[in-house]
Amino acid sequence: MDTHLVSIAHDHGVSTALTGTAVSLLAAANIAGTVASGPLSDRYSCARILAVLYGVRALIMILLALALYRAWLVVISVAFGLVDFATLAPTPLIATRNFPVASLGPRLRPAVDGAPGRLRGRLLSTRSAP
Repeated sequence: MDTHLVSIAHDHGVSTALTGTAVSLLAAANIAGTVASGPLSDRYSCARILAVLYGVRALIMILLALALYRAWLVVISVAFGLVDFATLAPTPLIATRNFPVASLGPRLRPAVDGAPGRLRGRLLSTRSAP
């Protein structure tokens, strides 16, 4: 959503100032959600955390489609920011609990984007990457 938030706001006639505020708050909430998800992943079931996070993300997308007021853009941005990158801690934790360390690179590669994911895969895997 972060990538498309500006164009969504523009299409709905939201001012650049309000759009900038929404994007900034989304970024700050991303950091807060990522930091909070680490300790939560250590204490609670990662599978349940991920289920809640993805469920909340789906609800936020529905709310975004139904939002009639421009101020809701800010509320939705903060809510989405809190759950967006929060999946970064529980996902590899589930992988490390269920797969051998040598296979984590190829298994987690689809979960990460671009060159950093390929590099991590090569560093963690004993197999040669394509």
